[in-house]
Amino acid sequence: MALEVKFGVPGLPYFGMHMHEPFADPDTGFTVSTDAASWYERGVALADSEHHREALACFERTLALCPDHIGAWVFRGVELIHLDQFEEALNSCDQALRLNPKEQEAWTFRGVALHRLGRFREAYASYDRALGLRRQGVGQRWLQGLKRFFKLFAVNRQSC
Repeated sequence: MALEVKFGVPGLPYFGMHMHEPFADPDTGFTVSTDAASWYERGVALADSEHHREALACFERTLALCPDHIGAWVFRGVELIHLDQFEEALNSCDQALRLNPKEQEAWTFRGVALHRLGRFREAYASYDRALGLRRQGVGQRWLQGLKRFFKLFAVNRQSC
């Protein structure tokens, strides 16, 4: 079964390849493989360089290989926001949240998509949820550190 890889980034050539053949991109030096992690990493690199359509294609390829990849769902939503496809971006963020309701970035970008759709109350509720998860994460790390401190203190006290 052959896979055609086409990227619309200037300078990136068309590659025709078979599913088992990774290739090196001559412009970036990235090794492009057919596994989900490689497609995801390439998508992140393309997103960082503001090649949103190409990044979106990589995240969609990641999801075709690994439908439960939460990061790819979130990044797909982000790229769709950049491409003014807000309803579809919202769907991507919602899918990420179905997989992990505590995914802070999914809540944040869900809020952005809702905001762009003019659904402000829902957007602010999503932002609040993202901030709550962030505070919760900070609080949990603080409590864990405090527990470790008291555990070490108790051990040191017993040894005296």
